[in-house]
Amino acid sequence: MLDKFKIKNILKKTEYFYNRSDYDNALIFCNKALNLDSRNIYALYVKSRIMYIQSHYDLSLELLDEILKIEENHDKALLLKGRICLELNYSKQGFECYANFLNNNTDFNLFFNEITYFSFSDDNSKKKLALDLCNLYLEKYDSYEINVWKSQLLYRLNLLEDALFGLNNLINIKGDDEYLYSIKTQVLIKLGKYEDALTLADYSFKLYHNYGFLYDKAESLFALGDYESSKEICNEILGSQNRIYDNSAKFLIAKIYFAEKDYDKSLMEINDAIILLRNIVDEDSQSDEYGSSFNQYYFFKAEILFKLNELDKSDEIMDCLIEKEEDAKYYCLKAKILYEMNDYEASLKFVDKTLDLDSNCSHAKSLKKQIEKQI
Repeated sequence: MLDKFKIKNILKKTEYFYNRSDYDNALIFCNKALNLDSRNIYALYVKSRIMYIQSHYDLSLELLDEILKIEENHDKALLLKGRICLELNYSKQGFECYANFLNNNTDFNLFFNEITYFSFSDDNSKKKLALDLCNLYLEKYDSYEINVWKSQLLYRLNLLEDALFGLNNLINIKGDDEYLYSIKTQVLIKLGKYEDALTLADYSFKLYHNYGFLYDKAESLFALGDYESSKEICNEILGSQNRIYDNSAKFLIAKIYFAEKDYDKSLMEINDAIILLRNIVDEDSQSDEYGSSFNQYYFFKAEILFKLNELDKSDEIMDCLIEKEEDAKYYCLKAKILYEMNDYEASLKFVDKTLDLDSNCSHAKSLKKQIEKQI
């Protein structure tokens, strides 16, 4: 009786420290509890969580196996073991744990938490695991929410035809839905179905007055070559009280002027777009979405500067972008800049880097022929 009372107090302290992310002290009290009761499931689970957080995956798995010997369908142990196994590429064991969870538990939120965990990774292989978890859930249960999430994942993984198929099925079930329409317009734009995207964006904006649809409309018109109408809509967005799409509208106007070969105006607009984006988020943000937006804007600025023959400025931007990540289009523009600077050997190195990443890049192939004539 005394030990039970003592363990209860120890576990309270364990929980206190664990909830405050003081894992060293939480671990001390876990071990104290386990010295009194080696089969205490709560202490074993908290210790396994701490081992996982500290990247001691093998130790965490050992503790989780101990829990599952005591309680074979322990929900949280199955989920954590499944997660660790997938992260260590033990796919078969991982999905078996998740399947066992679904066979014995109907807690949607616990399972959905695992899907979102893998979904928000910057790594596409993790997003694919999230997609597999969606499919695993849908094999057993029908879920509108999981189907919506699945469609979003398909879009983010660029599996656009599958995403469109899923979205159409969901819209047939649900009818008008702002969120589904927002994903569908983006899918249609990426698929190059601009007329369909324009029709849906126009309908959705009238229905919901969401400026995201108005921007989708402007983007579709730009792709269809109707620059004036696209510019008018961008200016309507900029003149509204809605500030969310200001930087995107400025970027699209910059692209319109670029397409019209008015590079000076294009440069002014992209500079405005960068300033507006900085007002939303810090340039060093770790956010995948905003980080990629900054890269996209600066790359476009480098392209404009290249057209304006401001090669040093364009080159400086490209050096910064290349330092952040490997990308065929970055290497290709860098090669073109160096070629115009008459540094043919350096240009050739970046052409080869471009072709290593994208063997079908026509610009790089053409530039290589030009360089070979010069060397």
